[in-house]
Amino acid sequence: MVLSQFGHMFAPRPEVAVSEMLRVLKPGGTIAFATWPGEQLIGRLFSLIARYVPPPPGIPSPVQWGDVATVQQRLGDGVQRLHAERASWASRR
Repeated sequence: MVLSQFGHMFAPRPEVAVSEMLRVLKPGGTIAFATWPGEQLIGRLFSLIARYVPPPPGIPSPVQWGDVATVQQRLGDGVQRLHAERASWASRR
């Protein structure tokens, strides 16, 4: 299993992150990761910040990992099955 809890989102070159995930994954293994999608709080915060402090040219927004079509395109035929699930959690103060 390859697991990333938000870390992959900040790789400046998503294709390299995906390549490394697939390289270390054993045949029949699972890639699992959590992201902050663009429409939820942290994703909206990233979008707001990017308006005033844009990322360097050519660096994609981390919230693109929250878009299933983008993830599917990035993983390509390197995976047999893709399952995406939206969930939310509340934090206590």
